[in-house]
Amino acid sequence: MQTKGLDEPQGVSVRGVRDIARLARLLSVVVVIGLVWVAQDVLIPIALAVLFAFVLMPIATWIERRGAPRWVASVLTVGLATTLLVAAGWIVSTQVIAFAEALPQYRSHIRSKLTSLSGETDSWLSRARRSVFAMQQQVDEAAATLSGDSQPSDPNSTPGLDAGSPADDAVDVIAHESTSPTRRLAETVSAVTTPIVGSAIVLLFAIVILIRREDLRDRILALAGPDRIHTTTDMLDEAASQLSRLLLAQLLINIGFAIAFGAVLVVLGVPNGILFGASVVLLRFIPLVGAWVAVTVPTVVALLTLEGWFAPIVILGWFTVLEVITAYFIEPWALGRRTGMSITAVLLALVFWTWLWGPVGLVLAMPLTTSLAVMGRRMPALAWLGKLLNEDPGLPAPARMYQRLLSVDFDSALAVARATAETRGIDAAFGEVVLPALARLSEDRSDGQLSDERSRHVMDGIADIVDTLSEDWIVQHPPPQRVPATSVVCVPARDYRDELTARTIARGLACRGVTSSIVSCDSLLTERIAAAVTSDAEVVCICASPPLADRSARIAADRLAALGAQDSRVKRMIVALLHARDEDAATRLRARGHLVATTYDEAVRTLAG
Repeated sequence: MQTKGLDEPQGVSVRGVRDIARLARLLSVVVVIGLVWVAQDVLIPIALAVLFAFVLMPIATWIERRGAPRWVASVLTVGLATTLLVAAGWIVSTQVIAFAEALPQYRSHIRSKLTSLSGETDSWLSRARRSVFAMQQQVDEAAATLSGDSQPSDPNSTPGLDAGSPADDAVDVIAHESTSPTRRLAETVSAVTTPIVGSAIVLLFAIVILIRREDLRDRILALAGPDRIHTTTDMLDEAASQLSRLLLAQLLINIGFAIAFGAVLVVLGVPNGILFGASVVLLRFIPLVGAWVAVTVPTVVALLTLEGWFAPIVILGWFTVLEVITAYFIEPWALGRRTGMSITAVLLALVFWTWLWGPVGLVLAMPLTTSLAVMGRRMPALAWLGKLLNEDPGLPAPARMYQRLLSVDFDSALAVARATAETRGIDAAFGEVVLPALARLSEDRSDGQLSDERSRHVMDGIADIVDTLSEDWIVQHPPPQRVPATSVVCVPARDYRDELTARTIARGLACRGVTSSIVSCDSLLTERIAAAVTSDAEVVCICASPPLADRSARIAADRLAALGAQDSRVKRMIVALLHARDEDAATRLRARGHLVATTYDEAVRTLAG
């Protein structure tokens, strides 16, 4: 009683410590997000500089390998990139000004196109427009009736505060003082100098990062600690190579895309086609959203400013062709594995970074999230980031199949096992998905987490999956004819779970062309052993699964050995002791002279000869 009383508070304290640790991690994440939001004026230029440096690092490295000093290569690379950006900005700005000046000229085209959309006939759009107009008139008439025809004077009006009163003069003086030439000049200078200073800071940071990249890496390694040099080095190398390759390749692809798309816009006569074509370079850096914006704006402009429907249809069709070719052929070839993030992670990244940093966050979302995904793969403390962001499934295949069966979703469970069979073969599906899922079921049932009825339902689903997979595999991959033929009988050591193991092994042997059968677990163990001995099988396989796998397999093997020694038809016996918790169970069985297989592959290879 005293020990129990001491144990209970200890168990409660352990759970309390775990809850506190989870709460501490959650609070740490919240604090970090808050600091990132508060310090965005400092972090955004640094993030842009790092992004700029990653894009230019391969070019600077190439110039440096040609014999130029590092500082010369870095300054030259940043200078050339800045010149190109300024030239592109000048072209875009002139196009914007030209489009703004020419917009009044397209007023008649816009009016005629809207008229053609509604039509002169009694179309549904015309009827809807007339109905809305009539409803609006009725609302206005009702409001006029309730308020009266005349406009009453404002009872709260103060005499003397009419036009030309001294109060108006005071307001004019105040407005005049608030918009004085000095204030307007200061606001203009601030509006011009702020982006220039910010751009200069970003360029200066990028040059420093390119010149001092080894020193910055050493300082990051020092902060991570000397015992994590290997992990941190791998993380930095993977992040740097992945981001540099991703961003530079994406930039080149976007430039080619913009040239091909902009050329068609110019040929079609879309106003400021160069502007819309150049915008594709930046917009395609924004996943999912950028492509829609890049094609929607010029399509709407062509729809409103050009005659007919030919140009908008060509723009949509040509953009679709370019996007399909780029997304499904060029980018997989040029970028390889790319970011390795799931589509859900991409959407979350776009929403999160846009909410945190605005439009700049939308541009930086993919590079920043890619870096976080790399950290999640490399750092055990941030493994939860890897599970959240990486493209790999959140659960392994056996757990997914088991969860689908618990949710009474047989088709999804079959799809999980079938996907493994199609990519890696039927043996991988049985040995690495089906039987591990059965082992999970055995553990949950032995711990009292599942009822007998629910366990039986899951086991029936596993049996159906085994039968379906094997039948489909035999139809698609006819097994070879074995001469002389070997016959195998699989005997469950204890209950229905062992019978499922026997069924899986027998189906796997059938896919290899080996004649096999199973003995039902409904009879007594002595009757099962006798049925195996009196059968025509030359090889007997005793199948056991945890719990109690060691004891059940030992009893069945000893009885079979005693009866089989009197019958010459049984040439060989093997014990399939799969997924046993006790690693010494196989050793104890081998010590008694029995042949033991501890994995599905080992059992099937041994039985197939």
